[in-house]
Amino acid sequence: MPLWYIWPSAFQSLVRVCKSLFAMLLVHMFYIFAYSEIVLSFGDLDGNLVDATQFAKINSHGRVVGLNLPATGIWMGNHQIYTDWVYMCRALSVYADLEANFYIVMKDSLRRIPILGYYMGLLQFFFLSRNWEKDQARLKTTLQSILETGPSKLALLLYPEGTNISRNTIRKSHNYSASHNKPMLQNVLLPHSTGLYFCTKTIQSKLPNTYILVRRIA
Repeated sequence: MPLWYIWPSAFQSLVRVCKSLFAMLLVHMFYIFAYSEIVLSFGDLDGNLVDATQFAKINSHGRVVGLNLPATGIWMGNHQIYTDWVYMCRALSVYADLEANFYIVMKDSLRRIPILGYYMGLLQFFFLSRNWEKDQARLKTTLQSILETGPSKLALLLYPEGTNISRNTIRKSHNYSASHNKPMLQNVLLPHSTGLYFCTKTIQSKLPNTYILVRRIA
């Protein structure tokens, strides 16, 4: 878009407004057509559950009205179903006030979805082709465009496994592990670490207080 080159800060403001509308649309569509409750639990680095109330904003009636989550973070997750990213967007949008500042890393084929794919591109979602030479250039260009405007909030959603787990993807993961002397994982796919490392270093160079958060969907 020409505005990206002429007035980068105005372009980012427009993207944030459109992203807020996109998030609210998703939330309301799922509320109307596929209502579900989200149960959140929190754990430490050793996998032990911790008191979730320390992360919750609770009103006088005892209802959770918000979450105390980091303003800048890289959210890693296991990829159980095709729509699990929607539930994460719902949590970030409704409870963490991050609906205008979330970015999702997804596979390049989703770019070709009519209308929606083009719109997700305008929202600066990341489409990766699993060719690091091409993907590094895409990540660098988009991340720099986002970070040079000095955002105070940023939530990057990515899936190191790269796809859903299935018999076929487990077989491919095991073949790769065997040829590269990597562990044979049974319940998850071997994660891709190159893009994660690149995103972490790039974001932390501008936003040093960025957290890395691991979320698991069961």
